[in-house]
Amino acid sequence: MKKTLSLILSLCLLLAVLAAPALADTAWTCENCGQTGNTGAFCPNCGVARPETPAGVSARLDDHISYNKGISTISWTAENAGGTTFRLTLKAVNGDSGQTNWNLGTTTSTSLTTFQMMPGKSFLITLYGDEQYLDEKVYQVPEVDPFEDGQLKATSIRVGIETRYLAAGAQKPKRQGLSASKILEAVQNSSGYYGFKYQMRMPTLAKQRYFYVQVFMEAPNGYLDIIKWEDVTFDRVSGGYQTLWWELLGSDFFSNLYDATGEIPAGAYTVTMFWDGDFVNSQQINVGR
Repeated sequence: MKKTLSLILSLCLLLAVLAAPALADTAWTCENCGQTGNTGAFCPNCGVARPETPAGVSARLDDHISYNKGISTISWTAENAGGTTFRLTLKAVNGDSGQTNWNLGTTTSTSLTTFQMMPGKSFLITLYGDEQYLDEKVYQVPEVDPFEDGQLKATSIRVGIETRYLAAGAQKPKRQGLSASKILEAVQNSSGYYGFKYQMRMPTLAKQRYFYVQVFMEAPNGYLDIIKWEDVTFDRVSGGYQTLWWELLGSDFFSNLYDATGEIPAGAYTVTMFWDGDFVNSQQINVGR
C-alpha cells in the first residue's frame, strides 16, 4: 500500500514538473492589477488566477509586426476558432498609458492594422477569445529615418507651437504657458480645453503632395497617445513658405491622461510628428505647476 501511494505521489510530482514549462511558456498580464510578465497559475501581485484558455481554441501572436508608412500590422494564427469572438488590446509599455481595445467579433481575419504605434516605442498586445486570455507579446516598433521627399526634407519643415486655451464658444487666445493645475481644473469641471496649435512652414512645392501625418504626445510620467492622424494634402505654392495651421491639439490628450493616471503632471511634454511613417519634428512643451 505504501509503495502504491509513493508511486502515485511520484507520478503527480513528475506530471507537475512536466506541466510547469507549458504553463510558463506564455507570459500573461493580470487584468485585475496590471502586473505583467506573469508565468505562474496566479498573479504574484494580487493573487488572481491566470485566465483560462477557451476549450479547443489555440491562438498565438506572430513574433514580429510589420511597419509601413506609419501603419503597423499585427498578425496571429488560430486553430479551432470557429465562432470565437476575438479581442485585441494595445498598451504602450513605456509608462502608465491608457489601453486601446479592438473588438473583432467572430471574424476569420488573423491580422489587424493600426496607426497608433509610435516608431521607437514598445507596445504590449494581448489577444483574447470569448473574453478569455489567449496570448500576448511585447513589440518594439522600429526606429525610422528622417522624412525626405525630393528637396522637401525634415530639416526644411519649420514647426512652431502656440499654447492656447479654448473656453466654451470662445476663440483660442494665446497663453504664455500651460499650468498643470489649470489643466486639471478644466478637465475636472469641463470648463474649457487646453492645448496648442502646430504651425508648419515649408519651402515652395513644385507640385501638390499627399502625406499621411501622425502626431504623438508623451507626458512626463510616460503616458503616450496619438493626437492627430490623417491624410493631408499640401497644395502647390510658389515663392516663400507655405504655412499650415492645425486645429487645437492636446485637449483630448489631457482628458485621457487624467482618466488613465489620475493626474496632470508638471514637466516636459514631448510632441513628435511623422509623415508617411518617417520622422519630421519633435518638440517639448513645458507645463508648470
